[in-house]
Amino acid sequence: MKRIAIIIVTLALMLSSVPAFAAEGGTKSPSKKAYKHANEKAAFKRSGDQLAAKKEAKKAKREAREAKREVKKAKKAERKAHHEEKKALKKKAKKE
Repeated sequence: MKRIAIIIVTLALMLSSVPAFAAEGGTKSPSKKAYKHANEKAAFKRSGDQLAAKKEAKKAKREAREAKREVKKAKKAERKAHHEEKKALKKKAKKE
């Protein structure tokens, strides 16, 4: 009896967690009612340019981070080469 109750509860929870969409037809966009009642400052009512600008800003930040990483890698390689050079000079001085 316990098993049946557990199975029923589990099935009820699984069926209740079906994804819900705001728009008709299961699309992931706001419904007509949402557009009607939305404030003019709502993200989906504003121009698409703002979203594109945000994407561009994120892309620019990402590119800046990548450039910074490349500079950091170059400096690290330079320090390593300098360290190896000093090490080689010390070895050479010891041999003499």
